[in-house]
Amino acid sequence: MGEISGGITAELPPPDERIGRESVVEQATAASVKALPKSVEWLRWEKMPSVRWAGCDEVVPVEVLKWLVGQAVKAKSPEPGSQLRTYGALLDPADREAFGQYLLQAWLAEDLRSVDGEVVGSAVASKGLLALVAVCAREWVAPSVERYLKKWCGQRSAQARALIGMLAWVEHPGATQLMLSTGSRVRTKGIQDEVAKQAGALAERRGWSADELADRTIPTAGFDEFGVIELRFGDQVFSAVLRPDLTIELRSPDGQKIGALPVSKRSEDEKTVVAAMRFLNQAKKELQAIAQLQSERLYDALCTGRTWAADDWQRYFNEHPVLRHLVQRLAWIATTADGATVFRPLDDSTFVDVEGKDLMLPSDAVIAVAHDSLLDPATVEAWQEHLAARGIDPLFRQFGKGTYLLPEQLSGATEVKDFQGHLLQAFALRGRAAELGYTRGPTGAGGRFREYTKHFPTLGLTAVVGFSGNQLPERNQPVALTTLSFRQGDPDGPVLSARLSDLPAVLLSEVYHDLRLMAADGTGFDPDWQRKSDVAGS
Repeated sequence: MGEISGGITAELPPPDERIGRESVVEQATAASVKALPKSVEWLRWEKMPSVRWAGCDEVVPVEVLKWLVGQAVKAKSPEPGSQLRTYGALLDPADREAFGQYLLQAWLAEDLRSVDGEVVGSAVASKGLLALVAVCAREWVAPSVERYLKKWCGQRSAQARALIGMLAWVEHPGATQLMLSTGSRVRTKGIQDEVAKQAGALAERRGWSADELADRTIPTAGFDEFGVIELRFGDQVFSAVLRPDLTIELRSPDGQKIGALPVSKRSEDEKTVVAAMRFLNQAKKELQAIAQLQSERLYDALCTGRTWAADDWQRYFNEHPVLRHLVQRLAWIATTADGATVFRPLDDSTFVDVEGKDLMLPSDAVIAVAHDSLLDPATVEAWQEHLAARGIDPLFRQFGKGTYLLPEQLSGATEVKDFQGHLLQAFALRGRAAELGYTRGPTGAGGRFREYTKHFPTLGLTAVVGFSGNQLPERNQPVALTTLSFRQGDPDGPVLSARLSDLPAVLLSEVYHDLRLMAADGTGFDPDWQRKSDVAGS
């Protein structure tokens, strides 16, 4: 049974010949008379999993494990140094993973230790322990950390920054993608800055750009290049096959479709059965996370006009066992010196044009997501018919919103006022904004907020839909749209002079039509909108 992996395949460095087992044991024994730092006195060593040395069945003395913990904690950094990584390479990979997972779960449990339902714990003083987690743990790190960040990121920023620093050193694409996605989903500037710093450092270590890092570390949820996971039950091998809708089909050893994995009837198979079930459940969860995050990235690529060299797009998107099912639900543009061709990839990795005819993708082409504003109306209509006739549910609405062309008189403007004074109910605006990917903006004096925002991390821009405002807790009262503008840098900072004419045409068109859809949920322009929407907040 393979592991959940994909993208990067780097491992820990080979053991330094000058730092062998004997040397480590000698150092650990000499230090054993010293107590561990008080910041990790909550670790329960009697529950610690057994760890063997790499390449043999000899168990690592507990004094060595304690010494490694002490070395990491004393360094006071969640980022492992080269020596700690070399020590980690001396341990058996499977045991090292279990050791790292135990440490991570113990750290998280201590940080969220509660009394009478109130969280009173904190593990931030022992954040150096996370460096050892980064060295040891791999595929099971991301789910645990993701749950923590979703609930506690805003309340425990110091711990969140430490976990992000750790994720940057975990040799698994799931950890890398979680780190990158946290930067675009979390509003706290300190955490965004930490993600940017760690992502930049990781990309530099790999010799990649930030975009290449994101493309090359997309997890596969354990599926091989054919979209298959092998699940071993003793001497039998079952298969989990990824279907185009990202559901999983189970097959028996003879290739027949089955509804579920069998229950083991032999005690000797119990461990492999449990491992296979655990692996399969984790693959299902990771598939959902991949689909959501990569759909968001592809929409961001549409809006920002991102392009790929044909070879890179083919390798990291069209040949990716999971992502290829997402890119098949979109039309793409291949541009060469001879012109542009719109195409759609098929399940067998070949390509067709709007008429369904086979075509070749030129090796020197530059690839981009197709959009209304990049094509003539007849071509747009033809592709809409193409997708509908084949029952393809587009990944997102790339065609049909319409094209917004900035009027010449607004070339120097920083905001759009076309829908200023359009009235609608507050909850209708909230619902439509959420559907389109916008979140509530910062709350000002008196608990009032006056905007919905959508962040585009690739460009460091945030679209700002202004409205007359609402009070927290929200009331379903009449509100009026005001302006559309763009914020540069800090998503919650001041609205700076991002000139509309400097924005990518697709981005401006998409956001403009988001605003149009919001306005369409109301009653239109009202000359008395300021009074009716309580714009002053009185």
